[in-house]
Amino acid sequence: MPSKYKDNRSGLNLNFKTNLGISIIVGLMGGLLLGIRDSLTVILNHAPRPFPLFDMLYLSLYPIGLWSLIGSLGLMVISIIITFLIHIGGYSLNKAKLTGLYVGIFVLLTVSILLSDMIGITANIELSTLFEISLISILCSIPVGGLTIYILYIMGEGIKEGIKRDRLIALCISLFVSLLVFLYSLLWMNINLLPEFWRPISLLSDIGLLVVTALLWVGIYLLSLSIFQRGSIEAKKKRLVGFILSGGVLFIFILVSLFVSSRGDIKIESKDTSIDTSINKEAKRFSHLIKERPNILLIVMDAMRGDHLSCYGYNRNTTPNIDRIAREGILFENTISTASWTLPAHASIFTGMFPSKHGADAEHLYLDDRFTTIAELMRLYGYKTFGFSNNPYVIPETNFDQGFDLFKCINPFQRYIIVGDPSEFLLINKVIWHIQNLLNMKDEGAYKTNKIVKKWIASSQNTKSPFFIFINYMEAHGPYGGTPYFRRWLDKDISTKKAKGINQIPYPYLSGKIEMDDEDFQILSDLYDGDISYLDLRIGELLDYLKELEILDKTIVIITSDHGENFGEHNLIAHHLCLYDTLLHVPLIIRYPEVFKRYPEVFKPGLRIRRQVQLTDIFPTIVDIIGIDWDGKGDIQGDTLLQRSQEESLSFAIAEDVVLDSFLDKLSRIAPDTDLSSYNRKLKTIRTDEYKYIWASDGRDELYKIDDDPKELNNIIKTEPQKAKELGILLNDWLNSFEHYRAWRIRE
Repeated sequence: MPSKYKDNRSGLNLNFKTNLGISIIVGLMGGLLLGIRDSLTVILNHAPRPFPLFDMLYLSLYPIGLWSLIGSLGLMVISIIITFLIHIGGYSLNKAKLTGLYVGIFVLLTVSILLSDMIGITANIELSTLFEISLISILCSIPVGGLTIYILYIMGEGIKEGIKRDRLIALCISLFVSLLVFLYSLLWMNINLLPEFWRPISLLSDIGLLVVTALLWVGIYLLSLSIFQRGSIEAKKKRLVGFILSGGVLFIFILVSLFVSSRGDIKIESKDTSIDTSINKEAKRFSHLIKERPNILLIVMDAMRGDHLSCYGYNRNTTPNIDRIAREGILFENTISTASWTLPAHASIFTGMFPSKHGADAEHLYLDDRFTTIAELMRLYGYKTFGFSNNPYVIPETNFDQGFDLFKCINPFQRYIIVGDPSEFLLINKVIWHIQNLLNMKDEGAYKTNKIVKKWIASSQNTKSPFFIFINYMEAHGPYGGTPYFRRWLDKDISTKKAKGINQIPYPYLSGKIEMDDEDFQILSDLYDGDISYLDLRIGELLDYLKELEILDKTIVIITSDHGENFGEHNLIAHHLCLYDTLLHVPLIIRYPEVFKRYPEVFKPGLRIRRQVQLTDIFPTIVDIIGIDWDGKGDIQGDTLLQRSQEESLSFAIAEDVVLDSFLDKLSRIAPDTDLSSYNRKLKTIRTDEYKYIWASDGRDELYKIDDDPKELNNIIKTEPQKAKELGILLNDWLNSFEHYRAWRIRE
């Protein structure tokens, strides 16, 4: 190799620190400016007045610090890649050219992120789709950076030396990687162009695979040249051998990697069977120490409609694992939630009381200490208690951790989501959440939850106490389509791009800014079913773990939900704003073999109970099964489900709804002209086996004959006013039969 070429390469290696320093400074300054812009935008546009000093400091320092860190680290990584490209080509660039190159890359990154945010809001396009397109551009720009460096070099001192073959090869490899990433991304955006087996589960994971593969290719190529340079092989043969060797390794690497990572269900099954093997063995050693008193596993599948489970008659096999539990246990066909959203419904499960009594609702985002929760009672009677929540309303800040020895949550920014804090509007938080979705980090929900729960179960086996575990899973909650089962129930003619672009936000739809047709709602429902199937897989995995420990039959397994979802019914989307059965009809399945031994003449495996029950009945049922004689039973408003006569239905079921102020605020921000009076109201419903009466604080009451009209399409309140009056009186009598958390009137 010519000495001049050696000197150039050696000199460039000495400039690596300078290159790195320039990139960090550019990234730090750019991140600082972007953080200031992000902070000022949110404080000026979304902060309430007056604004607490602590929150003001948080909104100022948090985005500025995080953007500065991301900018400096991001450009530092890019500088390493660019240094690698410069080193391969043997180029020489001065500080001014390098600074200009890094400024250009940072501007491209910033503009892509800002455009994704602005276009996503104004055009109502799914932000994650725009963010994916931006990342494709950025990833492609890195190899194209090789071309930029080459042009800068040729325009400078390189014009005297002419084109060198090694530099041209490095440039061609860079452009080839760029083209490969771009073409693969186009295929991913219309995923049906790929054969079923090779459909990726994550855009970024596969692009990352391509980038790593390309770097591996370049590395092996250069390594082979270095090795064969010492021999007597001619230059052309050296390059040929280098290409063959690196190309062969590249081909094998692609085949193995794609086989492992491309198909979601293969990846999941193979990955999970080996998880926590050591934990399983350790836990089995202590499984004999479980007392006769049963363990309790309470699973709440957030936002799960009862009619989307196959065991409830759905036309898709969405829940094979839950179906198995239903066949081995008891399924309640008509379980009615006490509320249309998370916080009051969970409070009813925890206390056995209705929202008007426990008071945890939109007007009071907190579960009061004065009510005994099921976790507190279980701990009082010697149970080890553990809770894990993926929902930002069921966290210690809302006092749902009372009674738990250990209560864990996944989202670190939950308190700001809870109170509707303006940090929801920070661009940095949006970027983080979109990256998590793109990387399938939503799987950090069910997958990570199971992993943590398994470890806790294993550690609890060396005690003589039974356990009570509460788990909230969020896979069925919107936004839909965030799991590896994204395409499981989508029609093959629906492209991934179209599915990701469907509006899932209620505010623009409710305000009329976005129109959605039946196909749009069907796509949302399909994505929802995919998430349900994935959650079913994870629930099955957890129950199989209990079976491995030989404690499943010694555990009361309760699977239920807090509320359902709307997919265009009654011109509504997501949940809130109504008390129709699309939100109130939830699943409830209980498995505990000992029940069949205790009541052989009443209960049999696979029993389906048609009578109407409620979420408030879960608390007294647990107490009844365990056989606790508790003085506070009288405060519970639910009834035990272990009745001798399962034909005796509740005379009526009750549900209540108060709309969140943050919901109305967001709606008014997106559509300032929207008439909020149609949504800003309180609702209460009384539901018998035959009729359902919905009382509304604004006087727009409704009545449905649900035995003939299960979809609640025909409001008969004008044709049967006497029935509405009777049910209204019954509702009022019930409301006056106990002490309310807050004063209440029948018509406000």
